[in-house]
Amino acid sequence: TQTMKFETIYQDRLNIRSMAYNGVDSLYAATSKGLLGLDVNTGKHDMLLMENTAILALYKDSRDIVWMGNAEGLTYFDLKTRKVGRLTIADGLSSNSITSIAEDDNQQIWVGTANGLNRLKWVKDSYSIAQYFESDGVVSNNINERAIYKQKNGNIIEFEAGIGRISPNKVIYGDLMIDGKGVGDIESSILEERQISLKEAISIAIKNNPQRKMAKLENL
Repeated sequence: TQTMKFETIYQDRLNIRSMAYNGVDSLYAATSKGLLGLDVNTGKHDMLLMENTAILALYKDSRDIVWMGNAEGLTYFDLKTRKVGRLTIADGLSSNSITSIAEDDNQQIWVGTANGLNRLKWVKDSYSIAQYFESDGVVSNNINERAIYKQKNGNIIEFEAGIGRISPNKVIYGDLMIDGKGVGDIESSILEERQISLKEAISIAIKNNPQRKMAKLENL
C-alpha cells in the first residue's frame, strides 16, 4: 500500500483563514495576527503586514498584488514594487468590512463586503469602484467570508442566502478621455453591439457618471 508523507513546514498558534501561493517559493497566509510570509523551501517565515490584525480575506491577483480584507477596509500589497495601500468607504467601497475577494478575466477585482458587492478596476495608480446591491440582483448585501469564486468561463459566483452569478463582460466599463480630460464611463457592451458616434459616446459617458473627475482610455 502506497503511503503519503506529510511534512510540517510551519506551526504556531495562529488562526489561518486563507492562503495564496506565488507559484515559486513563497506562501502568503491570512492569519488572526496579520499577513504571514513563508518560504516553502526553507521554512523561513515572517509577519509581513498588518501585524496583530485579523485578516478575513486574502487573494493574489494576476499582477502579483496581494489583496487583504478585514473590518477596516481593503489593503493591497504589490509584490513587485512592495507598495502598500488601503481602500475604504472614503475611496468608494460600499463597506469597510471585507469578506471575500476574487479576480475576473479582465483583471477586475470583485470585493464582497457586509454591505454589497464591489467591482474594483485597477490600472497602475488609477482606479474606479462600482457598487452592486440586492436591487441590482445580488443575492444578499451581506456576503459571506470567502464566498466569491471565478468559474472557468469567467463568470463570478457569489454565495450568501443563495447563489448568484455575474457575467463581468456585461458590466465592464470603459473610461472615455477626450484631449486628456476624463468625461465619464461608457459600458463597453454598447460599443460592441452597435456603432455610435463620438458625440453619442460622450453623451452616454456623461449620463452614466456626471461626477467623474478623472478617467483613462480603456476598453474602447
